[in-house]
Amino acid sequence: MEPGGSMSDVALRFGGNVGEILRLNGFPSVDTVIYPGQVLIVPR
Repeated sequence: MEPGGSMSDVALRFGGNVGEILRLNGFPSVDTVIYPGQVLIVPR
């Protein structure tokens, strides 16, 4: 991901939807900051 990316960018790039990615990772909202090197769980 590029700096300034969003949860929507993650969903578009890896599949799934924003709500599912938030739930799988325990994030409270789409405003959660993602840090470089952070590992995210994405749906298959």
